[in-house]
Amino acid sequence: MGFAAHSQTYKTQSGGITISGIYKGAALSGVSKQLHVRFDYERAEMYMHLNIPAIETNNDSLNDIFSALVNENFIFHGKFNSSHLHTTAHAKLTGNVAGTINLNNISKPFTIKTVLLHMPVGGVKCILSGDFVIELLDFKIPVSPGENKVKITFQQLILKRSNNS
Repeated sequence: MGFAAHSQTYKTQSGGITISGIYKGAALSGVSKQLHVRFDYERAEMYMHLNIPAIETNNDSLNDIFSALVNENFIFHGKFNSSHLHTTAHAKLTGNVAGTINLNNISKPFTIKTVLLHMPVGGVKCILSGDFVIELLDFKIPVSPGENKVKITFQQLILKRSNNS
């Protein structure tokens, strides 16, 4: 996935993502600081990528399973409910990003609730945060009854435009 060179593409530092749910009857929590996001203001598009082994949970057996999934990735590509987002100061933008999640070799339409807060400090342009719930069976991930839904939240610094994005 790439963005056109002329567009207002911004990159991110490794961002935080948290996961919560139930696994084998116990509360599950997981984190990763390796979420990567590309953000295109001109096209109002977002691309997120996370390598599954980068997720660390409070369950050792699940961590072992994730570690073995070397080439497995969570990918989201979507468009904000706007045709263009401003690169200059703006009010807090709350909305939806409609797109597609790719996980476990399955692609599904998906919408993520997001908040974009303009916060120009140093190399930072904005803070992007959001949350969504994934139904694991939709992606053919085997789970026990009652353990199908996983809530995911993220927060990402959107850096100033990079010519290398």
